[in-house]
Amino acid sequence: MKTNTDIHEYLRRKLLRSASILEIGSGPGTAELAKIFSANHGSVTAIEHDPEYLNLSEDVKYIHAPLVPYSDKYFRDATLWYDATKIFNLPRFDAIIVDGPKGSQGRGGFYTYLNNFKAGMYIFDDTHRMWEFRLAGRVADHFEVPFETYTDGLRWFSVVRPKEK
Repeated sequence: MKTNTDIHEYLRRKLLRSASILEIGSGPGTAELAKIFSANHGSVTAIEHDPEYLNLSEDVKYIHAPLVPYSDKYFRDATLWYDATKIFNLPRFDAIIVDGPKGSQGRGGFYTYLNNFKAGMYIFDDTHRMWEFRLAGRVADHFEVPFETYTDGLRWFSVVRPKEK
């Protein structure tokens, strides 16, 4: 999966270089993100199901979580999500990027397991697609905040920033 490079630029502007980032779904862009943040004592963790994308960078902490069937009343087209037994008790992150699994498999599982993920901001890639846009909206509703959408003219990403407690 290729993370929108505009997301990297957004994170550069909004976060300290020592930030902690979780990327759900990884690829070559994850290694690029790690170069930006790990050089300044930041950290990038990635959840990935595909062994091809595991360990592309020694600057990334990879969590291998195979896709397993699940169901969700809000995202009925989403049938697979990362094995929840592999991704519980995660720390709080400064940012979480939702860029997996592939759109054809659905990302609705993120909403189903939202309570497993704590962050200062949630970034949803590919919100030019209906289900990803709905996911960003559902998460924003959960936190009772609006969400912002950015585009380069072709692809979109959306950001949800929960209120500080």
